[in-house]
Amino acid sequence: MQLRFSSMQVDVFALLVEARQRIAAMRAAIEAKRDFWLAQSDLTTAVNGGGSVETQKESRPTTTAQASGSGGGH
Repeated sequence: MQLRFSSMQVDVFALLVEARQRIAAMRAAIEAKRDFWLAQSDLTTAVNGGGSVETQKESRPTTTAQASGSGGGH
């Protein structure tokens, strides 16, 4: 996309849209990996006979709440 922009075959707004889509896809992939590892951790704890899952989930911070509260100034 950037090569086409450099040769003026695509406008700036199309380049920005493509960059936003790429960032959104990357963010979704990171969140999916995070959810997988959290679920894996919960499963391992349940199999090994650890504490209750509700207690663990309450102590685990959520990144979506942190991101929505601090990302307003960008």
